[in-house]
Amino acid sequence: MCLDLVLILLEQIPIAKCMVYLDNGLLFIGSHFGDGQLLRVSDSNPRIEVVHTLTNLAPISDFTVVGTELAGTEVHQYASGQTTVLTCSGGFFDGGLRSVKSGVKLEDFGILSDMTGVRGTWVLKGPSGSRYVIQSHF
Repeated sequence: MCLDLVLILLEQIPIAKCMVYLDNGLLFIGSHFGDGQLLRVSDSNPRIEVVHTLTNLAPISDFTVVGTELAGTEVHQYASGQTTVLTCSGGFFDGGLRSVKSGVKLEDFGILSDMTGVRGTWVLKGPSGSRYVIQSHF
């Protein structure tokens, strides 16, 4: 028995975490580091068509809150929904900057601007529902 194998580069896709053949030539590519894609694979002529792209923010390695500037002062309009979070998302060749506007809710727990040398900050929730801010310094 002889099998012929032909390898043709058709499309560049994100680093795949999973590949699932659905049916009728549809292939789902799930990625941890980039956007997921639904592809249509044609076997009659070698080509791949991107049917739909599913935006993935994960993993977020860094972010900043972007507000609106009024009279030279930056104002974070938490209540009005105008706050934007700019994220450094993805990884490797699939990484990039993403802007998140919808569904952003921020709440101030305290101002840490007077503290220097902070290397990390975590919020822990205690058994009674109280919250603790843990910081590491150098």
